[in-house]
Amino acid sequence: MTHGCGSIFRTTSAPGTGIFSDFSSIETMNISGVVQSFEPTTGKISYKTELMYYYSCSYPLEYMINYTQLNVSATSIIVEDNNGSFISTLSMKLFSDANYTQPLVIPQWGIELRTDVYVEIKATNLTRQYNVLLDRCYATISPLSSNSSIFNLFVSCSKDQFTNMIENGDSQRARFKFPAFRFIEHEKEPVSTYYIHCVIRLCERSTCSTFKHCAQRMKRSTLDASEVGITKAYTIISPKIITKAENVESKEQPIVVEKYNSDVGLGVGVGVLAFAFLIALIIAAVFYKRFRKH
Repeated sequence: MTHGCGSIFRTTSAPGTGIFSDFSSIETMNISGVVQSFEPTTGKISYKTELMYYYSCSYPLEYMINYTQLNVSATSIIVEDNNGSFISTLSMKLFSDANYTQPLVIPQWGIELRTDVYVEIKATNLTRQYNVLLDRCYATISPLSSNSSIFNLFVSCSKDQFTNMIENGDSQRARFKFPAFRFIEHEKEPVSTYYIHCVIRLCERSTCSTFKHCAQRMKRSTLDASEVGITKAYTIISPKIITKAENVESKEQPIVVEKYNSDVGLGVGVGVLAFAFLIALIIAAVFYKRFRKH
């Protein structure tokens, strides 16, 4: 509980450490307080030492990586089961082709709207006993979904009409695709940025087909994962996706109104009259010379 037993709860944020210190940060929950001994003596004096224990515990909450300084198209997390029988790496990669061979390259100015984004979540170093099963995938403007707008690509068996599930629960990878979109909140911005979050479980191969049924998938959140052949949920976040706004140019051509310039018209008229007068003089001179000869 918040402030339970007189403890003080405080959340702090600090730069990360190690080789990622320049572009990462870690949020930590600190719980602190004091435990004081009870004095049973009812008199005015006591010969017992009073004891006070001060405590402070820190728990890391989120380790966030700022992908703006990383040119990557994939992320990964390390997972293990409850009894430590296996340790695996779950990775999310973005591709630009249906064969999942070309990593999606996102330029600084973003990708075009409706560009197909192919997503693959894959487990490595995982025993063949388990397959990868996606519970839910959604997009958020912020890497922290708690304080951001959310758009569901799919939840259990319900999915957005443009999301295409390609593979899920059949092997140690899951695949789907969706067309690049933008958040309405970014309608006045040149680009829209967001992240894809996927909630993943590892199911035993013998029971994965059961959990792929909608009725069972809706129930399993209340069941003991160790008894039903499925692990707890893990969440993995994609690198930043940038979609540029569509430039819609107006099809209407501006109407050009040509104005008649009276000065230009007058100049043209004077020039025509002067030319006619010159021709008349030449003709008159020719007739005059002929008249003199006769």
